[in-house]
Amino acid sequence: MTLDPTPQETMSSNGPEEGFAHGVRYEELLYRNQVPEFALDLLCKLYGSLYSIQPAVQAISNNDYQGIFTYVRRISAPAPDSSDILLMFRLKDRSVYVLNEGMQLDLPCIEAFCSYVFAQMPNITQIDFHAIAPVAPVAPTAHVSAHGTLHAARHRLSWPCTEDIVIDLPESPEVYLKQLGKATRKSIRKQLSRALRELPDFSHQIISGTRVDDALVSQIINFNHARMAQQGRISALDEKAQSDLICLLRLRGEAGVIVGGGKLCAGTLACRVGDDLYSLVNAHDPTFDYLGLGNVCRHLMILEAIKAGARRFHLMGGNLPAKRATLAVRQPRHHMSVYRKRWHMLMDIRGITRHAAIAALYQLQSTVEDHQAAAPDGLISYLVSTLRLLMRRRSAPPHTPIARAP
Repeated sequence: MTLDPTPQETMSSNGPEEGFAHGVRYEELLYRNQVPEFALDLLCKLYGSLYSIQPAVQAISNNDYQGIFTYVRRISAPAPDSSDILLMFRLKDRSVYVLNEGMQLDLPCIEAFCSYVFAQMPNITQIDFHAIAPVAPVAPTAHVSAHGTLHAARHRLSWPCTEDIVIDLPESPEVYLKQLGKATRKSIRKQLSRALRELPDFSHQIISGTRVDDALVSQIINFNHARMAQQGRISALDEKAQSDLICLLRLRGEAGVIVGGGKLCAGTLACRVGDDLYSLVNAHDPTFDYLGLGNVCRHLMILEAIKAGARRFHLMGGNLPAKRATLAVRQPRHHMSVYRKRWHMLMDIRGITRHAAIAALYQLQSTVEDHQAAAPDGLISYLVSTLRLLMRRRSAPPHTPIARAP
């Protein structure tokens, strides 16, 4: 292979590669076993996705860069340009696995990255992007290199694999409240009024991530564990996930907590990335199930996000009725494989079969949730709800704050 990883070295034996994007000169650099200091801020500005910054956060927090490649294409300008790219990846056998997820990548950016990798690493036959926004078209197309050379059609396959449930936030809390359904507004008012009556000194507070201590995080996660146990499910939030959560909170997080009677009753752990707020964990003390404190805590956090100028509120995977009521909409995320040659694609039968099976399970799961929302009452709803629960027990929860290995 052309590149033998050596610590703290960039791909600069002949200087940075140069080319043109939209008529503007840019340079390409490849950092090996290294994440440059500017990576985290640039990822936030380029993609605004929690899962795009997570690999950088983990590498920096753990001071562990072994095996990580960071590709950067930058235009000489004071601010990031739409043609700029920063992608972190690992090598696995003859494949490249991109670590950044959740973001929108346009086709020219994907082609630029793939062209660079395939040119610099002749033994690589496949490049995988996971959980990115759908890219169209996905059919093979001829592509042109930065130097104007026309290359043969590159083959790409794409499968839906997970989802992000997103609320587009209006300009004010008042507008958001008016947009909610009549039944939802009535339910929230009822739950909030009852909580105010029954919890002495009820308050909802926003705590910045640097002030969130480990004990508070543990308490909210324990609420999550207790609620999942009530449903016969095992929470994905183990000790490793808790450690990752704390790292995110320290860098770009915040917590919204409901306190009553001198103790914590419910909490939301969230992470702000650009204009987007991600609700990582939303849980309440099961003692207060009858008050609906989980819904109340989420609702108050949404209102605070609007006040803070956020444009989108992410509720992670699972388009459940409680999330639909908040005006959240499902946004599918796809796994994409890009192949150097057609025969490389034909040789990837095992990978294609696996991703096709994951896509089928995801689509079935989505269909079940949609049917449950369309028919919320009666025997059919009960059967659909039971099937959904069984499916979610058997499949990994989408978008948990745990790094996925290729």
